[in-house]
Amino acid sequence: MYEASLHHVLFVNNSENPRVIELIEFPTKKQISIPAASMDALRKHLEHDGKAIIPTYEGVGKTDQSKVRFDRNAECAGTLGIVEPWLRDELIEFYEARNSIHILRVEHGATSAAISPLKRMAACGAFLPSIDVAADDRSPPAPAP
Repeated sequence: MYEASLHHVLFVNNSENPRVIELIEFPTKKQISIPAASMDALRKHLEHDGKAIIPTYEGVGKTDQSKVRFDRNAECAGTLGIVEPWLRDELIEFYEARNSIHILRVEHGATSAAISPLKRMAACGAFLPSIDVAADDRSPPAPAP
């Protein structure tokens, strides 16, 4: 839910903000198509240290909003003053812990590094009672009821 809320606040409510636009747009080089006759005349000038120089121009590439990493969204929200620094850090930590849960399920075991944030979240009641984060690091997760 926090992901959807942060996404809405950034990409709907603040979609025109240059900081938000920087999340989905990036500078890129785009190749220029030059007619063959002109390219033949230029070829001798388009070389440096034995490497061909490709004519390009500065363009703008775009990525889908859904492809922007959550931590970048949270950092942007913090920079814009939408969330306070402590909340930004907590959101990023919760997101990383959530991803650790997915890894734990896939690998059927946990590492100390992955289980530590989960135990902290469990201490604040962030999980349903059926999720046992205090289990031995080598034990598989309990089956879903």
